[in-house]
Amino acid sequence: MWSFSCRWFLVISVLLVGPTRAAFRSGDRVYLKSHTGARLDVDDYTIRARWTADRSLQEFVLEGDHSGTIRSGDTVYLKNFFGNYIDVNGTRVEAQWHDRGKWQRLQIERAVFGPVSNDAVSNGDVVYFRSHTGMYIDVVGHEVRARWPDQGEWQAFWIHDLDEEQNTGDIFHGALDIIGAGCGFPKAVPNIKCHTFMETDCTSTESLAKACPDGCPYVAPHPQLSCVFECTKAEDCSSANPENAFANNLTHMCEQCDVVGCRRCSSRHICEECFDNFLLGLGSRACIYVWDDRAQHGVHAAAALILGLALLTSICLVIADHCACCGRCLPHESPDEELPIEELFVDEIHGIPSLEETPATKAIRLGKLHRSKCRIRNLVDSDSQSPITRTYSDQGPLQFANLPLWTNLRAQFLTGVGLPLFHQWYAFLFLYSVLMTAGTFWVYRYSELGGVLQKTGMDSASEVLYGADAMGLCGLRARNHDQLGDSVRAFARRAALVYFVLWVLGFCLSIAHAARQKRIAAEFYKDHPCLAEFTINVEGFPPDATDEVKIRNFLREAFCTEALEVSVCYDYRMRRHRVHELLEKCLVHEDVRAGTYESSLTGGKDRRGGLGLSEQEREEVRSWLDPGNPEKLRNAGQVFAIFPHNYDLQRCRERFEAELGTTRGGFSMPTPPTLPHQATPRWLAPGTRSPQWVASDGKMHELTLLDVVCEPPDVVWENLGTELPRLIMGHIAAALMIIGSFAAMAAALFVPLATYTINYMTQAGALPTGVMMTVLGTLVMAANWVMCFVHSKASSFVGHVRRDREGLLLFKVFAALCLVNFMFNVSIALFPESQAHAWEHMLRPLGSGLVTMQGVAFEARLSSHLFHVLVPGSLFIGYLIWPLQGFLWPFVSGLATLRCKYRRTRAVSAREAELHLEPLGISLPHDYMGTIVQPTACSLVLFFSSDVAWQTFACLVGWSVFMVVFMRYLHLREVRRCYFTTNRLDTEVLFMWGLPLSMVLAASFFWMARLRDWSLYVVPIAWASGIALYGFVLANCVRPLIPPKSEGHACHRPGYDEVRGQRHYDWHNCNPIKVLLSHCYHD
Repeated sequence: MWSFSCRWFLVISVLLVGPTRAAFRSGDRVYLKSHTGARLDVDDYTIRARWTADRSLQEFVLEGDHSGTIRSGDTVYLKNFFGNYIDVNGTRVEAQWHDRGKWQRLQIERAVFGPVSNDAVSNGDVVYFRSHTGMYIDVVGHEVRARWPDQGEWQAFWIHDLDEEQNTGDIFHGALDIIGAGCGFPKAVPNIKCHTFMETDCTSTESLAKACPDGCPYVAPHPQLSCVFECTKAEDCSSANPENAFANNLTHMCEQCDVVGCRRCSSRHICEECFDNFLLGLGSRACIYVWDDRAQHGVHAAAALILGLALLTSICLVIADHCACCGRCLPHESPDEELPIEELFVDEIHGIPSLEETPATKAIRLGKLHRSKCRIRNLVDSDSQSPITRTYSDQGPLQFANLPLWTNLRAQFLTGVGLPLFHQWYAFLFLYSVLMTAGTFWVYRYSELGGVLQKTGMDSASEVLYGADAMGLCGLRARNHDQLGDSVRAFARRAALVYFVLWVLGFCLSIAHAARQKRIAAEFYKDHPCLAEFTINVEGFPPDATDEVKIRNFLREAFCTEALEVSVCYDYRMRRHRVHELLEKCLVHEDVRAGTYESSLTGGKDRRGGLGLSEQEREEVRSWLDPGNPEKLRNAGQVFAIFPHNYDLQRCRERFEAELGTTRGGFSMPTPPTLPHQATPRWLAPGTRSPQWVASDGKMHELTLLDVVCEPPDVVWENLGTELPRLIMGHIAAALMIIGSFAAMAAALFVPLATYTINYMTQAGALPTGVMMTVLGTLVMAANWVMCFVHSKASSFVGHVRRDREGLLLFKVFAALCLVNFMFNVSIALFPESQAHAWEHMLRPLGSGLVTMQGVAFEARLSSHLFHVLVPGSLFIGYLIWPLQGFLWPFVSGLATLRCKYRRTRAVSAREAELHLEPLGISLPHDYMGTIVQPTACSLVLFFSSDVAWQTFACLVGWSVFMVVFMRYLHLREVRRCYFTTNRLDTEVLFMWGLPLSMVLAASFFWMARLRDWSLYVVPIAWASGIALYGFVLANCVRPLIPPKSEGHACHRPGYDEVRGQRHYDWHNCNPIKVLLSHCYHD
């Protein structure tokens, strides 16, 4: 007798003695054989599956709730040798009572493998027993329980009577012994039927073809289950496996057809007949999916209409471009053909020979020049071409030079501390990825699982189980009773231990990286003084405190500093559009004065008084501060007090703490916040009295002195003065906008794409490709681009007064968007496996019972699907498409807009050209997304027992190297200069890094839970605990968020005038109202 040493998850229900099988009736005596080969038996009250013999304890009486034939779906009761009925209490399966009640009620369901003529449960069928709890009775090792709601391998029972057991034993002995001996069995093994799935330990489908009957001589492997096949006819190959539609007459195998959606292929590349809802086209080399049967009749008309519209659009674009470029719409431009083309982009004031250009073409040329100059550039001397440092009083034109791609970002103040901190992340990610690659490679390559799989002649499981021959590992069945199971359990033990070690090492590496980021920020602040060092924020002024002279004199007296300056924050939210309009006029005026372009390129008429604000507009601005004006500007509640030197702040603090009643003696610095979302700390120690302002109505207002941790460009001046209720409403409105955008994207793109893909896979058995998927994928990418703008608008609507705090929201929302996109792609890719209950094999415990070949196959296929979603799509394709979306398309659309405007108005100003051709600014909140999302996505492969884990992290190593070059080129060559002058965003990313790091700890507990038969709830608990521990250590031990001030070495620092000359901005020229006032008053 064959001892069932080869594990099987579906019993071969077709190896029978006779052509017909008798149906069971109520009262028949039956035996139930599990997937382990052992039959259910009773010991006292306990139900187990221990032996293949001892028939008295394994015999059950099958009783229905009615007399007659037992059918699939009927309610049945199983009575044992002692007269007790099998009952289910929770997950326990026992036989305790003689009663037939709710706990004893079972629903029998027959497994269907092919065409059936009736639903009667017959001798030799595979059945499942569903209990009153909704769970199916399963067998793990010798243990019998009812734990899962799935019909899988562990829930399958072969139901038979005594005669059937005796007869089938001979067949197993004769057939499977020959298959296990190397597939050397004779032609047409008896009792193998057509169109019925069978299991084998044969490693070659060519050898299996010899066993098939003459009426169905082709072997078709099962689409999801390894080592399962059926014998079929040539025209029915695709019915057994939609991907294998080519019946090879030489090998008698159903092989893969390259034409997706084909029902019958004459060769690998030629299709004879397509599935329903597919149309044969392109010379029988493609099956076109039409989605709906009703569209089949109009597909040719629709194709003709689309081609006609495309042709008409192309003709219109050619005519429009010809008109615009050849002089019929735009004025004729005739540059000197001998002049190098590079010189067309250089300013005329630097010695370029004059060209015969119209104002419109000059404006566009200057717009291109502005596009180049507003990027990150070095100021160089026109003679020596060496970098220079300008003081505040220096005047004259500037020249710009490109920075080398490998420049030291910490050596220069380019955009603030945020840029060098961001680029340090890829060095850390490279080291982390190398660590994970080495660890996961050692787990798989040197584990027993890798060794067992390598004995088949294959180097990796994914190549076997995901490749063309899914039968390559079936020979493992005949070698050892549970060789594969032992190797998987050994892999799990190794993974649980090594992943925990990797988490510990990654934890230490992450803390070291956070400490290094903090040190880099501190050194950057020390080497590059910033204007925040000279400033404190005085809050608490009443709305009517708008007299700058009075406020300055008050603060000079309070701080005992005669050279102190102030920048009053005005609440101009109701006039923000008017302020922006007037600022544009002032900017154009200053550009003309500086020689950037001529007054004829301003788009307005020249007037004797010059450009800029008219006298009427100056009077309007002055009226905003008129005390008698009921609509005058109001104080936003705060004033920036600017000291001439850093040591002036230090002496002022000492004076306050010594003279104004501090509660504790000595010099004390404000404690910096621990978390990125915490409020800015007070400048004075707790208990110190602050100055008090006397309002016009005689009321006293106690002022609050707060530290300043950002530069003037990081202040959102138009949001100053926003009340708390308005902030709350802004947060609610932004949340609704963000949630609504996700819902709209899901309804407009995700649902149609998922519907299309699932329908396609249901009929064709493969993921869709071709034009339709390209169009839908392009729409998804375009939608992501639109979502970025929507989220940016939503974040600005909140009312943040600091851009670094606004960046926190942008980073988290964009990271969530990318994770949603990734999980959607993964769900679509894993949909075919979910149809075959793949997750049931992954979530079952490994400590007891046999590990099936199907479980290993499922995990290999799932991990391979995940790998193909990550590489190259998520890791590389999106980043390569970003320059096309973010820079090329806006530039082309900007040029087209300028041409359309000129055709309508015959006027294009230089400032309009600058605004339309200006590149996107540096957006570190969006760029930081990859540092969290990509490692999180790659960490998902740790939950699979396959070789894909180390390959995925090896690709993450390559991604880290790629991003070093890609991001440096993007930031130093393409984007517009924007300032990120605090490390608040970097600190937020450091805290968010706990998400991917803790997934390694969760993977360790996942494998430990499967080994020890723990509840899988320990996995999310471990993940959350890892995040909490990492956040606690980061917040209390590292404290990476630091302010730019360092009063300990204030005497060696440069003064305010010197620093603002180096930065080209200050607390005055960044204040919009202050700029307008400077154009309205001579003083």
